Amino acid sequence: MGILKQTLENEFYATDPPVWYVPSRQLLGNALLRAGRAAEAIVVFQEDLRGHPKNGWSLKGLAEAFRAVGDLTKEREALQQLNQAWRWADGPRRAEPK
Repeated sequence: MGILKQTLENEFYATDPPVWYVPSRQLLGNALLRAGRAAEAIVVFQEDLRGHPKNGWSLKGLAEAFRAVGDLTKEREALQQLNQAWRWADGPRRAEPK
């Protein structure tokens, strides 16, 4: 995870064309979530959403992180935002709490 944090700190991701196919904060948030560090993942996904509001992938990660810490109210809120963001997406994208 060190290279991802360094990438974010150096704003290395702001090149054209982008160095990373998937935005760095999404990668870092997912890595933290898989490492059992859901509280840290929440912070990362929220930071990404400040720069990229309504980003469906960050909203999905945020909902998963809230579920992992047991905050089902905030999980539901993130899922509602995700469903709104993806309302015009091709194919089924409806997210439901687990």
